[in-house]
Amino acid sequence: MEPSIHYCPNCGSQITSSARFCNYCGKPVELTASAQPPQNPPPPPSPGPAPTYFAGQTAQASQLERPARPGRRNWIILVAVVLVVCCLATLIALGAAWTFKYFSKPGPSATPTTQTAISPTQTQNPSIATNTPVPTASGLSASYSGASFTFDPALAKGVQAGTVAAVTDGAPWDLAPEHTSFSLQGYTLFPNANLTPTIMIYPVDKYIALRPEENQVIQELKDILAQKPSPPATKTLPFLPGWNAGQVMHSNLRYLDFQDGSGIRYLTQYGQDISPINNQSLFYTFQGLTSDQRYYIAAIMPVSNPILPDPKTVVVDNTFVQNYPVYVKDIEQKLSAQPDTSFTPNLALLDALFQSMKVR
Repeated sequence: MEPSIHYCPNCGSQITSSARFCNYCGKPVELTASAQPPQNPPPPPSPGPAPTYFAGQTAQASQLERPARPGRRNWIILVAVVLVVCCLATLIALGAAWTFKYFSKPGPSATPTTQTAISPTQTQNPSIATNTPVPTASGLSASYSGASFTFDPALAKGVQAGTVAAVTDGAPWDLAPEHTSFSLQGYTLFPNANLTPTIMIYPVDKYIALRPEENQVIQELKDILAQKPSPPATKTLPFLPGWNAGQVMHSNLRYLDFQDGSGIRYLTQYGQDISPINNQSLFYTFQGLTSDQRYYIAAIMPVSNPILPDPKTVVVDNTFVQNYPVYVKDIEQKLSAQPDTSFTPNLALLDALFQSMKVR
């Protein structure tokens, strides 16, 4: 059954009985609109652009319900897209900030060391670390901060040199001014000995300013070098650095001149109790002064000799304690009677090292 024909009460245009809006003027129409055209109706409006239909719609469907305006829907979509983009940008920014905070922190800086390795021939550049020995006419050479020397490769394979920072606070025997240090790498006895083979060059004035009591040691060395007594009348021989221990013995004393001064070398052992003289604690030391007396050279070089027994085989009882002065004197005489070549390392090689020294 075809729908009855009605007329728009507003513009008089023909509409179907089921229409809710006039297809020409767009005004709502009442369901009871007259089936007859109105008397003297206003002229119909000029036809506008053809109605736009969405996919899947027919003209009849568009007349039944007026479609939503395309512009409004586009605005809704645009606003939604903008909101999504803003949310994503915010999340990305927050994620980047969190990642930077927790994963981009710099690691802790390295703690600076007080001694820097250099090669035996490297001068004034303690940042290069290598122990490759370089042969010279008289052996291997080492040079750093104005001090240099040569040594036989039978003594060591290389040298670690550097500047040791001053120690101005702590126990008295730990105090020392800033100084130059040479440590022999691949030393014959090390690491079997208890001591590290080391050469230290101290500025005299700074050492006395920091530890005035050590001026007596320095003055004793000056007197011995000036008089060169044999043997020295002192019970103990001059020794730096200061230690929290006593000089148990000394033997094999010899005076040595080097290119910028002179000194003495001897064998000794330090201790805090009564103990046997042994190959793990015995060492060669050089104690010297430059000619201008500005620098004090001190060295600790472990040595051993086959006449010394294993300390574990020595019975330390009351008899040993009571006879200890006699025991020490006997060991001193026996060691002094041994040739340089009987020691490990050869004492003559150590002597040659210190005789080659230059300190400027």
